[in-house]
Amino acid sequence: MISKFNTVKKLALTATLLFGSAASAGPIAVDTWYEFSFGATGSAAQACTSCSASSGTPTVFADAPAWTFTSTGGQGFTVVDAFLRGDSFDVFDFGTLLFSTTPVAATGTCGSDPEVCLADPLVSSNRVLLAAGAHSITMTVNNSPFSGGAAYFRYDVPEPTTMFLLGSGLLGLGYLRRRKLAVEQN
Repeated sequence: MISKFNTVKKLALTATLLFGSAASAGPIAVDTWYEFSFGATGSAAQACTSCSASSGTPTVFADAPAWTFTSTGGQGFTVVDAFLRGDSFDVFDFGTLLFSTTPVAATGTCGSDPEVCLADPLVSSNRVLLAAGAHSITMTVNNSPFSGGAAYFRYDVPEPTTMFLLGSGLLGLGYLRRRKLAVEQN
């Protein structure tokens, strides 16, 4: 009887190790705010297990990192603190530092809406444009005056206005280069 019990225990442990989902994360969808949680300074960002829903902008509770997606290039990745101000983060892509959010004072709150927090200049945030290819994002807390909390991230496609301005700027640079070459030839 003990032998059968040990065999069942070993099978259960093996199944848990092989098929458990706690260590894996789902892919990240474009233009969606994800809420993640974190502990004290130096800790890694983690899945949202006891987070609060956003008070405005729709959000999704993030699975466990690493958060993965494939970019066609030119998309942005944004991280913004939420709730109590003062937390800041180092953001890594495949283990290489991608960016850090701005250091800020631990004063007041921005609430639980990522768009409101992003618009607040007293909240730690940052955004970077991504190169084309696969991305695997993890984060480390570089300041947490309250020893934990929650924040948001988003992988997004630039707004049409941003794309128009970028395209106009590139066309303008091309025109100036062509004009300069024409002047040099004469």
